[in-house]
Amino acid sequence: MTSRFVLIDTNLLLLLIVGSLDRSKIGRKRLENYSKRDFQNLNTEIEKFSGHVSLPNILSETSNFLGSGKQQLVTGGILALKNYVDNLDEIYQPSSGVAKSDYYSKFGLTDAAIIMIAKSHNLHVITDDFPLYGYLSKLRVKATNLRHLSTPSDY
Repeated sequence: MTSRFVLIDTNLLLLLIVGSLDRSKIGRKRLENYSKRDFQNLNTEIEKFSGHVSLPNILSETSNFLGSGKQQLVTGGILALKNYVDNLDEIYQPSSGVAKSDYYSKFGLTDAAIIMIAKSHNLHVITDDFPLYGYLSKLRVKATNLRHLSTPSDY
């Protein structure tokens, strides 16, 4: 059974927001490792889900990467993130509990929280982080690695 809800990891959420506003920014600052094809693949993948879930950790990191005022990565990025937040379920996982988990020392705060939430809420995670993806797969948590959706000719 496929999860109806998806959680998008930080860098891919940044790609989604920036690419939705200005595709010419893909491949540049903070998005150097992504192509327009990655953006298309991400959109195709997230269309399979009826709802989005996120964590304050992911949203804070994404907001920091987007910047604000004169330091914006893309014009309208903060408003686009606000609109995204308005249409998702946000799950809070206290950092004190995450830091006590077995995942914390290996993955850090955000990825450890992703593992805990994805397991407990039957979420599908989309990431391009190979260690995170591998661990989620080992735990039988539904996950997609964006890199697996591309072919070498896409780069």
